[in-house]
Amino acid sequence: MADIDADLGAVASAVAKLLQGAVLRVPTLPFLASTMHAVHPVAREVVDALPAKSVGPSKSAVIPARTATGLVMLLTQTCDLQERRTIGGDALVLVAPIVRIEGNQQRTASSLAQPKYVPVPWVAEWAFADVGQATSVDRSVAANAEVVSMPQESERRRLAYLLGRPFSRPALPDDLVTALRPLQKIANGRHQSLRRIFDDAVNMIRVLPDEEYSAEHDASVTVIFLVDPDWLPDVPPGDLGQTLGRDPDRVADFLVETFDSDAQDRDALLRRLWNEMLTRIESRINDRLQPDLRVGRVSLTVATHLLPQAYSDSDELDLGHLSLDE
Repeated sequence: MADIDADLGAVASAVAKLLQGAVLRVPTLPFLASTMHAVHPVAREVVDALPAKSVGPSKSAVIPARTATGLVMLLTQTCDLQERRTIGGDALVLVAPIVRIEGNQQRTASSLAQPKYVPVPWVAEWAFADVGQATSVDRSVAANAEVVSMPQESERRRLAYLLGRPFSRPALPDDLVTALRPLQKIANGRHQSLRRIFDDAVNMIRVLPDEEYSAEHDASVTVIFLVDPDWLPDVPPGDLGQTLGRDPDRVADFLVETFDSDAQDRDALLRRLWNEMLTRIESRINDRLQPDLRVGRVSLTVATHLLPQAYSDSDELDLGHLSLDE
Protein backbone atom coordinates (compact mmCIF):
# COMPACT_ATOMS: atom_id res chain seq x y z
CA MET A 1 0.00 0.00 0.00
CA ALA A 2 2.89 2.33 0.76
CA ASP A 3 4.29 1.79 -2.76
CA ILE A 4 0.90 2.56 -4.33
CA ASP A 5 0.59 5.76 -2.31
CA ALA A 6 4.09 6.80 -3.36
CA ASP A 7 3.25 6.22 -7.02
CA LEU A 8 0.02 8.17 -6.65
CA GLY A 9 1.91 11.07 -5.10
CA ALA A 10 4.36 11.11 -7.99
CA VAL A 11 1.54 11.14 -10.53
CA ALA A 12 -0.29 13.88 -8.63
CA SER A 13 2.86 15.99 -8.48
CA ALA A 14 3.57 15.59 -12.20
CA VAL A 15 -0.01 16.37 -13.24
CA ALA A 16 -0.05 19.47 -11.04
CA LYS A 17 2.77 20.93 -13.13
CA LEU A 18 0.59 20.89 -16.26
CA LEU A 19 -1.84 23.55 -17.50
CA GLN A 20 -5.00 23.51 -19.54
CA GLY A 21 -3.72 23.70 -23.11
CA ALA A 22 -0.56 21.69 -22.44
CA VAL A 23 0.38 19.67 -25.52
CA LEU A 24 1.54 16.13 -24.77
CA ARG A 25 3.06 13.43 -26.92
CA VAL A 26 0.52 10.61 -26.82
CA PRO A 27 0.49 8.21 -29.79
CA THR A 28 -2.93 6.60 -29.25
CA LEU A 29 -6.26 7.46 -27.65
CA PRO A 30 -9.11 5.12 -26.66
CA PHE A 31 -12.77 5.34 -27.55
CA LEU A 32 -15.75 3.09 -26.98
CA ALA A 33 -17.35 1.51 -30.04
CA SER A 34 -20.24 -0.85 -30.67
CA THR A 35 -19.27 -4.30 -31.88
CA MET A 36 -22.57 -4.45 -33.74
CA HIS A 37 -22.60 -1.24 -35.78
CA ALA A 38 -19.22 0.50 -35.54
CA VAL A 39 -19.04 3.77 -37.49
CA HIS A 40 -15.44 4.88 -36.97
CA PRO A 41 -13.23 3.27 -39.66
CA VAL A 42 -10.63 2.13 -37.11
CA ALA A 43 -13.38 0.63 -34.96
CA ARG A 44 -14.82 -1.24 -37.95
CA GLU A 45 -11.40 -2.63 -38.78
CA VAL A 46 -10.76 -3.79 -35.22
CA VAL A 47 -14.26 -5.21 -34.70
CA ASP A 48 -14.14 -7.12 -37.97
CA ALA A 49 -10.91 -8.78 -36.83
CA LEU A 50 -12.30 -9.80 -33.43
CA PRO A 51 -13.15 -13.50 -32.99
CA ALA A 52 -16.87 -13.92 -32.36
CA LYS A 53 -16.21 -15.52 -28.97
CA SER A 54 -14.28 -12.45 -27.76
CA VAL A 55 -17.28 -10.15 -28.08
CA GLY A 56 -18.80 -9.83 -24.61
CA PRO A 57 -22.45 -9.35 -23.65
CA SER A 58 -22.04 -5.55 -23.58
CA LYS A 59 -21.66 -5.56 -27.38
CA SER A 60 -19.00 -2.87 -27.08
CA ALA A 61 -15.23 -2.63 -27.14
CA VAL A 62 -12.56 -0.06 -26.26
CA ILE A 63 -10.70 0.82 -29.44
CA PRO A 64 -7.17 2.27 -29.42
CA ALA A 65 -6.85 4.76 -32.29
CA ARG A 66 -3.55 6.29 -33.37
CA THR A 67 -3.48 10.09 -33.12
CA ALA A 68 -2.81 11.77 -36.46
CA THR A 69 0.12 13.86 -35.23
CA GLY A 70 1.09 11.90 -32.13
CA LEU A 71 0.05 14.91 -30.05
CA VAL A 72 -2.90 15.71 -27.78
CA MET A 73 -3.96 18.84 -25.93
CA LEU A 74 -5.03 18.78 -22.29
CA LEU A 75 -8.58 20.15 -21.91
CA THR A 76 -9.04 19.70 -18.15
CA GLN A 77 -9.03 23.05 -16.35
CA THR A 78 -5.80 23.94 -14.57
CA CYS A 79 -7.51 24.19 -11.17
CA ASP A 80 -8.64 20.57 -11.54
CA LEU A 81 -5.05 19.40 -12.09
CA GLN A 82 -3.95 20.22 -8.54
CA GLU A 83 -2.37 17.47 -6.44
CA ARG A 84 -5.29 17.30 -4.02
CA ARG A 85 -7.65 16.55 -6.92
CA THR A 86 -5.61 13.55 -8.05
CA ILE A 87 -5.02 12.25 -4.53
CA GLY A 88 -8.69 12.86 -3.73
CA GLY A 89 -9.83 10.47 -6.45
CA ASP A 90 -9.95 12.38 -9.74
CA ALA A 91 -8.35 9.64 -11.84
CA LEU A 92 -8.93 10.95 -15.38
CA VAL A 93 -8.11 13.99 -17.49
CA LEU A 94 -9.77 15.10 -20.71
CA VAL A 95 -7.66 15.42 -23.85
CA ALA A 96 -8.24 16.09 -27.55
CA PRO A 97 -6.03 15.01 -30.45
CA ILE A 98 -4.03 17.63 -32.32
CA VAL A 99 -4.73 17.55 -36.05
CA ARG A 100 -2.88 19.17 -38.94
CA ILE A 101 -4.98 21.58 -41.00
CA GLU A 102 -3.48 23.47 -43.92
CA GLY A 103 -4.45 25.52 -46.99
CA ASN A 104 -7.96 26.93 -47.36
CA GLN A 105 -9.27 24.73 -44.55
CA GLN A 106 -6.67 26.24 -42.20
CA ARG A 107 -7.89 29.75 -43.02
CA THR A 108 -11.45 28.64 -42.29
CA ALA A 109 -10.49 26.99 -39.01
CA SER A 110 -8.36 29.99 -37.96
CA SER A 111 -11.34 32.27 -38.51
CA LEU A 112 -13.16 30.20 -35.82
CA ALA A 113 -15.93 29.28 -38.27
CA GLN A 114 -15.59 25.64 -37.14
CA PRO A 115 -15.78 25.70 -33.31
CA LYS A 116 -14.71 22.07 -32.91
CA TYR A 117 -11.24 23.06 -34.15
CA VAL A 118 -9.36 25.08 -31.52
CA PRO A 119 -6.14 26.78 -32.73
CA VAL A 120 -2.98 25.73 -30.87
CA PRO A 121 -0.48 28.40 -32.00
CA TRP A 122 1.97 27.46 -29.23
CA VAL A 123 2.68 24.37 -31.33
CA ALA A 124 2.37 25.61 -34.92
CA GLU A 125 0.04 27.44 -37.32
CA TRP A 126 -1.22 24.11 -38.64
CA ALA A 127 -2.03 22.71 -35.19
CA PHE A 128 -5.66 22.51 -34.05
CA ALA A 129 -7.21 20.54 -31.20
CA ASP A 130 -10.18 18.55 -32.47
CA VAL A 131 -12.49 18.76 -29.45
CA GLY A 132 -15.03 16.68 -31.34
CA GLN A 133 -12.74 13.72 -30.62
CA ALA A 134 -12.09 14.56 -26.96
CA THR A 135 -11.72 11.58 -24.66
CA SER A 136 -10.59 10.74 -21.12
CA VAL A 137 -7.31 9.09 -20.17
CA ASP A 138 -5.81 8.03 -16.86
CA ARG A 139 -3.85 10.79 -15.14
CA SER A 140 -0.77 8.58 -15.19
CA VAL A 141 -0.76 8.93 -19.00
CA ALA A 142 -0.52 12.70 -18.69
CA ALA A 143 2.03 12.43 -15.91
CA ASN A 144 4.37 10.24 -17.97
CA ALA A 145 3.91 11.87 -21.37
CA GLU A 146 6.47 14.22 -22.90
CA VAL A 147 5.34 17.83 -22.63
CA VAL A 148 5.81 19.39 -26.07
CA SER A 149 4.49 22.88 -25.35
CA MET A 150 2.29 24.89 -23.00
CA PRO A 151 0.34 28.14 -23.59
CA GLN A 152 1.55 31.47 -22.28
CA GLU A 153 -0.46 33.37 -19.68
CA SER A 154 -1.76 35.72 -22.40
CA GLU A 155 -3.14 32.76 -24.37
CA ARG A 156 -4.99 30.95 -21.60
CA ARG A 157 -8.07 33.16 -21.26
CA ARG A 158 -8.76 33.01 -24.99
CA LEU A 159 -8.22 29.25 -24.93
CA ALA A 160 -10.82 28.83 -22.17
CA TYR A 161 -13.33 30.79 -24.26
CA LEU A 162 -12.62 28.78 -27.43
CA LEU A 163 -12.97 25.47 -25.59
CA GLY A 164 -16.44 26.46 -24.44
CA ARG A 165 -17.76 27.43 -27.87
CA PRO A 166 -18.71 23.96 -29.17
CA PHE A 167 -20.78 23.32 -26.04
CA SER A 168 -22.44 26.71 -25.56
CA ARG A 169 -24.52 27.23 -28.67
CA PRO A 170 -27.44 29.48 -27.74
CA ALA A 171 -30.89 27.91 -27.75
CA LEU A 172 -32.18 29.94 -30.70
CA PRO A 173 -35.12 28.68 -32.77
CA ASP A 174 -34.02 27.21 -36.10
CA ASP A 175 -36.13 29.75 -38.03
CA LEU A 176 -34.34 32.59 -36.25
CA VAL A 177 -30.97 31.03 -37.05
CA THR A 178 -32.00 30.96 -40.72
CA ALA A 179 -33.16 34.57 -40.55
CA LEU A 180 -29.80 35.71 -39.16
CA ARG A 181 -27.77 34.13 -41.95
CA PRO A 182 -27.32 37.49 -43.79
CA LEU A 183 -25.65 38.88 -40.66
CA GLN A 184 -23.39 35.84 -40.50
CA LYS A 185 -22.38 36.30 -44.15
CA ILE A 186 -21.56 39.96 -43.57
CA ALA A 187 -19.48 39.19 -40.46
CA ASN A 188 -17.61 36.33 -42.16
CA GLY A 189 -17.16 38.16 -45.47
CA ARG A 190 -13.97 39.55 -46.92
CA HIS A 191 -14.79 43.25 -46.89
CA GLN A 192 -11.82 44.77 -45.10
CA SER A 193 -13.64 47.47 -43.12
CA LEU A 194 -16.40 45.13 -41.95
CA ARG A 195 -13.86 42.53 -40.89
CA ARG A 196 -12.01 45.16 -38.87
CA ILE A 197 -15.23 46.31 -37.22
CA PHE A 198 -16.25 42.79 -36.21
CA ASP A 199 -12.73 41.88 -35.10
CA ASP A 200 -11.67 45.08 -33.31
CA ALA A 201 -14.77 47.04 -32.37
CA VAL A 202 -17.39 44.43 -31.53
CA ASN A 203 -16.78 42.75 -28.17
CA MET A 204 -19.95 40.64 -28.17
CA ILE A 205 -23.28 40.27 -29.93
CA ARG A 206 -26.36 39.31 -27.90
CA VAL A 207 -29.89 38.38 -28.98
CA LEU A 208 -32.75 39.67 -26.82
CA PRO A 209 -36.21 38.25 -27.62
CA ASP A 210 -39.28 40.46 -27.23
CA GLU A 211 -40.83 37.56 -25.31
CA GLU A 212 -39.82 34.01 -24.49
CA TYR A 213 -39.29 31.80 -27.53
CA SER A 214 -42.37 29.68 -28.16
CA ALA A 215 -43.92 27.64 -30.95
CA GLU A 216 -47.11 29.60 -30.39
CA HIS A 217 -45.87 32.88 -31.84
CA ASP A 218 -43.30 34.32 -34.22
CA ALA A 219 -39.95 35.26 -32.69
CA SER A 220 -39.10 38.97 -32.77
CA VAL A 221 -35.68 39.87 -31.43
CA THR A 222 -33.26 42.71 -30.91
CA VAL A 223 -29.67 41.98 -31.87
CA ILE A 224 -27.39 44.06 -29.65
CA PHE A 225 -23.85 44.89 -30.74
CA LEU A 226 -21.74 45.52 -27.65
CA VAL A 227 -18.76 47.54 -28.82
CA ASP A 228 -15.62 49.09 -27.40
CA PRO A 229 -16.38 52.57 -26.00
CA ASP A 230 -13.61 54.06 -28.15
CA TRP A 231 -15.66 53.12 -31.19
CA LEU A 232 -18.93 54.49 -29.77
CA PRO A 233 -18.43 57.81 -27.94
CA ASP A 234 -21.26 58.85 -25.64
CA VAL A 235 -22.41 61.88 -27.66
CA PRO A 236 -25.48 62.69 -29.79
CA PRO A 237 -25.22 61.46 -33.39
CA GLY A 238 -23.93 64.00 -35.89
CA ASP A 239 -24.99 64.99 -39.41
CA LEU A 240 -23.38 63.04 -42.25
CA GLY A 241 -23.89 65.72 -44.85
CA GLN A 242 -24.01 63.11 -47.60
CA THR A 243 -25.97 60.09 -48.81
CA LEU A 244 -24.26 56.72 -48.41
CA GLY A 245 -26.73 54.48 -50.21
CA ARG A 246 -28.07 51.13 -49.01
CA ASP A 247 -24.83 49.13 -48.95
CA PRO A 248 -23.45 48.50 -45.43
CA ASP A 249 -19.98 48.03 -46.94
CA ARG A 250 -19.74 51.70 -47.89
CA VAL A 251 -20.93 52.85 -44.47
CA ALA A 252 -18.36 50.52 -42.85
CA ASP A 253 -15.60 52.12 -44.94
CA PHE A 254 -16.67 55.58 -43.77
CA LEU A 255 -16.96 54.37 -40.14
CA VAL A 256 -13.40 52.98 -40.10
CA GLU A 257 -12.05 56.05 -41.88
CA THR A 258 -13.73 58.28 -39.30
CA PHE A 259 -12.45 56.19 -36.40
CA ASP A 260 -8.88 56.58 -37.67
CA SER A 261 -9.24 60.33 -38.24
CA ASP A 262 -8.85 63.31 -35.91
CA ALA A 263 -11.77 65.25 -37.38
CA GLN A 264 -13.47 67.75 -35.10
CA ASP A 265 -16.85 66.02 -35.42
CA ARG A 266 -15.35 62.51 -35.23
CA ASP A 267 -17.22 61.32 -32.13
CA ALA A 268 -20.64 62.48 -33.33
CA LEU A 269 -20.05 60.94 -36.75
CA LEU A 270 -19.08 57.60 -35.24
CA ARG A 271 -22.35 57.43 -33.33
CA ARG A 272 -24.32 58.28 -36.47
CA LEU A 273 -22.42 55.84 -38.66
CA TRP A 274 -23.05 52.92 -36.32
CA ASN A 275 -26.77 53.65 -36.56
CA GLU A 276 -26.59 53.96 -40.34
CA MET A 277 -24.65 50.72 -40.81
CA LEU A 278 -26.88 48.65 -38.53
CA THR A 279 -30.01 50.08 -40.18
CA ARG A 280 -28.76 48.79 -43.52
CA ILE A 281 -27.89 45.35 -42.13
CA GLU A 282 -31.27 45.23 -40.39
CA SER A 283 -33.02 45.97 -43.69
CA ARG A 284 -31.05 43.26 -45.45
CA ILE A 285 -32.11 40.71 -42.82
CA ASN A 286 -35.79 41.65 -42.78
CA ASP A 287 -36.04 42.00 -46.56
CA ARG A 288 -34.89 38.39 -46.89
CA LEU A 289 -37.29 36.89 -44.35
CA GLN A 290 -39.17 34.02 -45.96
CA PRO A 291 -42.94 33.80 -45.34
CA ASP A 292 -42.62 30.30 -43.90
CA LEU A 293 -40.20 31.41 -41.15
CA ARG A 294 -41.69 31.89 -37.69
CA VAL A 295 -39.87 35.18 -37.26
CA GLY A 296 -41.57 38.51 -36.64
CA ARG A 297 -38.95 41.24 -36.98
CA VAL A 298 -35.22 41.49 -36.32
CA SER A 299 -33.99 44.81 -34.93
CA LEU A 300 -30.34 45.82 -34.55
CA THR A 301 -28.90 48.25 -32.04
CA VAL A 302 -25.50 49.20 -30.65
CA ALA A 303 -24.31 49.86 -27.09
CA THR A 304 -21.21 49.77 -24.93
CA HIS A 305 -22.87 47.93 -22.04
CA LEU A 306 -26.10 46.22 -20.96
CA LEU A 307 -28.14 46.42 -17.78
CA PRO A 308 -28.01 43.17 -15.78
CA GLN A 309 -31.60 42.21 -16.59
CA ALA A 310 -31.11 42.63 -20.34
CA TYR A 311 -27.91 40.63 -20.14
CA SER A 312 -29.56 37.72 -18.30
CA ASP A 313 -32.57 37.74 -20.67
CA SER A 314 -30.39 37.58 -23.79
CA ASP A 315 -28.16 34.97 -25.43
CA GLU A 316 -24.68 35.49 -26.81
CA LEU A 317 -24.64 35.15 -30.59
CA ASP A 318 -21.60 33.26 -31.83
CA LEU A 319 -21.64 33.90 -35.58
CA GLY A 320 -19.01 31.24 -36.12
CA HIS A 321 -21.39 28.67 -34.61
CA LEU A 322 -24.63 29.88 -36.21
CA SER A 323 -25.48 26.76 -38.16
CA LEU A 324 -28.31 24.28 -38.36
CA ASP A 325 -25.76 21.65 -39.37
CA GLU A 326 -23.59 21.78 -36.22
